[in-house]
Order: sequence, then structure tokens, then C-alpha cells
Amino acid sequence: MEEAVENIGKVESIFDGICVISGITEVAIDSVVVFPSGSKGLVIDFDDRFCSAIVFGDFTSIKKGDYVKVVDEQLKIPAGEELLGRIIDPLANPLDDLGDFSKAPWVNIKNHEKTVFERKGISSQLETGQLIIDSQIPIGLGQRELFIGERKIGAEDTAINILVNQQRNNSNLKVIYVAI
Repeated sequence: MEEAVENIGKVESIFDGICVISGITEVAIDSVVVFPSGSKGLVIDFDDRFCSAIVFGDFTSIKKGDYVKVVDEQLKIPAGEELLGRIIDPLANPLDDLGDFSKAPWVNIKNHEKTVFERKGISSQLETGQLIIDSQIPIGLGQRELFIGERKIGAEDTAINILVNQQRNNSNLKVIYVAI
């Protein structure tokens, strides 16, 4: 029986959060690498000699010559009931001091989305409680919406009011708010 060989490379250069790595023999786009500092990276490019990775977090602690290890084939994030009501950063680190959610199932960040024809049809309206929105822009229950606009126009306040209205009107409804 063959032992699994760790896939380890070496940092050749680092600039503006992009790390060039040599020596990794088996890598693919979207592979996850980890550095000695504990920072993770995502492979974005490779050829027969080098691969490039975007570093998540503080890249200033990474130095030329540091060893890099491939730890996963794809970036994964936690998903499930354990995350409802939680505040997390883009790398799924908790920001709300409510402990970890290690029991949550981890899923690939790039999943196959259903096509429009595979999705369940939207048959009922989501009433936002905002008269101007409900009368001019009907939103289907289960539909995703995107607020885009300049700063300080009230988009965040409007979104929070809609969330509160949904909880007030239907306590069984799960509402998820993502701020970027």
C-alpha cells in the first residue's frame, strides 16, 4: 500500500497578495494552499514550473523560501442552520464572539447551480413592507435581490427594514442578509 505524499512547494516571490510558488507537483485552479503563518491561499494560475496563489489575510508575514502545502482541492465554507444569526467574514471566521461552528457541514464554494428550468417556479410575492418597492418591483418569494447604489442613499436601512418586516409577517421565513 502506497503512502500519500504531501504536496509541498516553496515561495519564490510575493507581491501585493499574490504568491508565486515552485515545486508543487499536483495542483489545479482553485486548490487551497496553506503557508507557515497559517494564512491560506487560492491557486489562480499554474504552468509546468510555478503556480500563483492569492493570499487570504496578511501576506506580509510570508517570505521567500517559506514552504507551502496544498491542503484541499477546492475552497470550502461552512453552511447550515449553525450559521443562522451569525456574523462571519468572507473566509468564514466568526466575528461575533459566539464561538465556532465546527459541527456545520462544509461545502465547496463553487457548486453547480440549477438552471432556470431546473428551479422551482416562483408563485407568490414577497411583500417587503415598502410600498414603493411592492408596487413597482414585484419580488418573488425565494428570489434573490441585489441592492446597488451610491453610499449614504439608505440601501442598507431599506434592506434591514425589509428583513424586519419579513420576520414580523412570517416567523417561519428564514431571511439571510449579506453585506459586502
